[in-house]
Amino acid sequence: MTTPADLAFSHLLVKNGIAPYETAQRELEILGLVVALGFKVNLARTMKDRGKLDAAGIQKILGIPKTPERQDLLADHLKWLEAEPSIEPPMTDLLIEHGLVARADLDAAMVKLDRAKTLGIKKRPLEALVDLGILLPDAALAVFDVWRRPEEALLEPWDLAFCRLASESGVASTGDLQLAVATQRRIAIKLKLRRPLPEVLYAMGKIARGTLEAAQASLRPNFSEADASRQRSVITSDDEEARVAVVLASTPSVSQTQLQECLGLRDGLEELGLERRTGEVLLMRGYLQPEQLARPGEPEVVGPSEVSAGFAAPPPGDIVQTPADAAASNPSPADAAGEAQDSASRALPPPATDPG
Repeated sequence: MTTPADLAFSHLLVKNGIAPYETAQRELEILGLVVALGFKVNLARTMKDRGKLDAAGIQKILGIPKTPERQDLLADHLKWLEAEPSIEPPMTDLLIEHGLVARADLDAAMVKLDRAKTLGIKKRPLEALVDLGILLPDAALAVFDVWRRPEEALLEPWDLAFCRLASESGVASTGDLQLAVATQRRIAIKLKLRRPLPEVLYAMGKIARGTLEAAQASLRPNFSEADASRQRSVITSDDEEARVAVVLASTPSVSQTQLQECLGLRDGLEELGLERRTGEVLLMRGYLQPEQLARPGEPEVVGPSEVSAGFAAPPPGDIVQTPADAAASNPSPADAAGEAQDSASRALPPPATDPG
């Protein structure tokens, strides 16, 4: 479906002599086909991908005086014109291996991606999975960081090994693992805390304590003593604080300002000899309700034999590829032939009718 911003952008191209009327109309039709596949794109993105906007044309568009209305309407279009080309590593294997995406969902997404490629669209796999609602945006960013900067990534080898174990043994679903990865990332951004993924999954009420203890026992032999000792216990002794972290990361109603206020109040009370937990202060201020901090019911415990059956975690060094390795082993796939689903796209109005 063509948006008002796409139509406004097409008028901008025609009015300023950057693209003829016929080209602009054809590109709107191509955009309709791509959107019908389920991808989130705009006219600037598709035309840039398809080579219909060269560097000179892009600079000409960016040089047009930016009126407040145009800037607001075309913000996303201008962002794509200014963006530098980027590469994406072959992360799909990691997603499948660690249970974050189901094979059938990935295969269906790749079919659509191949169809988009026949139209000249350069969507990357992680981006396509997010567009199609198969992968949560925060989970995609967390996985991308494993490749881009593994030494700083929140998803450590222990977390990835746990994902693989939980998936292969049926302890957690693909959706639960994705949500835990996304929540772990939001905790780090909002609260400046690194919480082990198993702890997040437990605090979300998606897995039983006994299951996690069995998982920890299965994982430890696959890691060096230094790695194992560096990891916190799968569940900390402070279940309540873990639950508070998960709730805060998932609750947009508590702003960063309100959170900082409560942390300051907690520290001030502690200086007066009155120890109050973060959750208590949030309740006192009315930013959270008691039912929000109540942990969901405990799932059924899965024992050691079920957890460890058929599982052998890869050594930490084998879990990720470096950028150099990925670039060497990631040739551009040939565009697959396929019929793109047709979609009714609005015709471009005559050049004389300018949206202003």
